[in-house]
Amino acid sequence: MARIDFFTTANGQLSARFGDHTLYSRYDPEKEADRFVAQSIGADRGSIQHPLAPAVVVILGAGLGYIEKAVTKRLPDVRIISLYLHDELYHETRDAAHQSAWFPSWRPAETRLN
Repeated sequence: MARIDFFTTANGQLSARFGDHTLYSRYDPEKEADRFVAQSIGADRGSIQHPLAPAVVVILGAGLGYIEKAVTKRLPDVRIISLYLHDELYHETRDAAHQSAWFPSWRPAETRLN
């Protein structure tokens, strides 16, 4: 299995590589995340006061947290549910303030739905 390698980008931010794939921009991951969020929610919905602004944002594969920061910047009152797909990525960027509902021992394979 390929491992995650962390490196510093051209502007000094943290980025990651999984095998041969770079997970973020090698130059400015925060700017890349901000552009992605702006395109995803639409420039006209970039305010929590907008009637179509989401109340909850779910981030699948939250990575190094750049998407969370961009969402919080544009929609400061939105609730964010972040699902980390790799422990290393979570532990590299999380602090106690972000661990309000962290279940490190739960694994999907351990849960039966019936």
